[in-house]
Amino acid sequence: MNRLEILMQMLTNMNYFILEGKTGTPTEFAKKLHCEVPTFYLYLRYMRQKLATKNIFLVYDRSEKTYRYSQNGHFTIGWNWVFHTK
Repeated sequence: MNRLEILMQMLTNMNYFILEGKTGTPTEFAKKLHCEVPTFYLYLRYMRQKLATKNIFLVYDRSEKTYRYSQNGHFTIGWNWVFHTK
């Protein structure tokens, strides 16, 4: 896989766990994604930057121990970032 494919697959996997509400703590999330915690934070930062351009935020819910989108919806990863709301 090339770097773009790896990035797209990682973000797709992150989106799945976020939508399911099953990310766990940052350490647990990194483990689910099969990456090191520092690498996870790089992907998380990238995702947050892209979502913020659409005024959508990725927040960590400490009581539920999961990441959530600030609005209902999901994103589609392709050549452009598109966020669809319900």
